[in-house]
Amino acid sequence: MRAAQRNDDISPALLRDVQPLLRVLGTLALKLSEGDIPDHRWLTSELARLNIRRVDNDDLLTLAEACSRLRLSKWSVYKLMHNGELRTVKVGSRRFVPAREVERFLKTLIADGSVL
Repeated sequence: MRAAQRNDDISPALLRDVQPLLRVLGTLALKLSEGDIPDHRWLTSELARLNIRRVDNDDLLTLAEACSRLRLSKWSVYKLMHNGELRTVKVGSRRFVPAREVERFLKTLIADGSVL
């Protein structure tokens, strides 16, 4: 049950991006445990195949930064998070709002002509 709770904190998109990397790392760990030292070209090609995108610190906003960008109070942002209107990610004990999520939320408001 504990693992299921942890998965709730990880977005499906993040899981989809991380799973192939975990498979490569698992294969590497198995090879090493069997005494097989893989050629660096194998690892390089496997990682290149994954098309890993570098994540900048600017991609994850603190709650205060998200409030500032949305020009909303902390409690309004908490309400959006609780209602599932603004998705977040949890890193350790800290919660962040992906910058793309803030942009998506704003585009939705603009497209719908919504009022908070």
